[in-house]
Amino acid sequence: MPLQHALPGVGEGLIDHMRACVSFSSRIATINDIVHNPIAKIRAGLDYFIWRKGWLATASMTVQAITRSTPDSERADLKIQINGISMDLQKMDGGDRPPVRKQSGFSFLFFPIYPHSRGRVHSTSIDPLASPKIETGYLADPRDSAVTLSGLKLARSIASKGPLAKIIIEETDPGASCTNDSELLDYIRSTSKTVYHPVGTCRMGTDAMAVVDSHLRVHGLQGLRIADASVMPTLVATNTNAPSIMVGERAAAWVMEDARK
Repeated sequence: MPLQHALPGVGEGLIDHMRACVSFSSRIATINDIVHNPIAKIRAGLDYFIWRKGWLATASMTVQAITRSTPDSERADLKIQINGISMDLQKMDGGDRPPVRKQSGFSFLFFPIYPHSRGRVHSTSIDPLASPKIETGYLADPRDSAVTLSGLKLARSIASKGPLAKIIIEETDPGASCTNDSELLDYIRSTSKTVYHPVGTCRMGTDAMAVVDSHLRVHGLQGLRIADASVMPTLVATNTNAPSIMVGERAAAWVMEDARK
């Protein structure tokens, strides 16, 4: 199929939340035990179906906080979460999720909520089922590296105090021996994953790289709107679900408005 319309901004400006983690083995049971123990699975199922309690009755990420990565940060720029499961990050094999550790454990996840790094995504074929080429651009901007590194250090600090310190056996990833910033950043780069919040590849605006206008209409084409997270010029601080619903509802209202004219 020949090219119908060219816009240089399509696929550019990819922004996403990239989360890193630090994990610990635990003296109390976590989701790890449910995954690997048939009896624990039965017990967890009974807890949920009879009493509506236990791990199956809640999200695994039970505590979350948005905070400043440094005292000098102008605004909160870091999100940190406690996750009741821990993976064996030493067994990362490219794209697949690493296995859940057999020993009881939990993790801290953390990421910059306003990342500065930008990537891109482009098609590689006219075949719609062919995988696109994705360049995430994670940590391309040193400011994102600094915030992520602060998140790891904050996670360690929280884990070393109070009730958490009493249930922790040891740090499993990256491990207590990993201490200098260079090593920690190498660990972050090799083990981090997407939070599945990609936006910005068909962003709204009026400049040469914008793809849609303020009513989500594709520049230079008639009768075509884009109504998803790709139109967002910047990334919201946390989840993109609610803003994406809002974009869709707004687009639907504009389509109905046009139909009545």
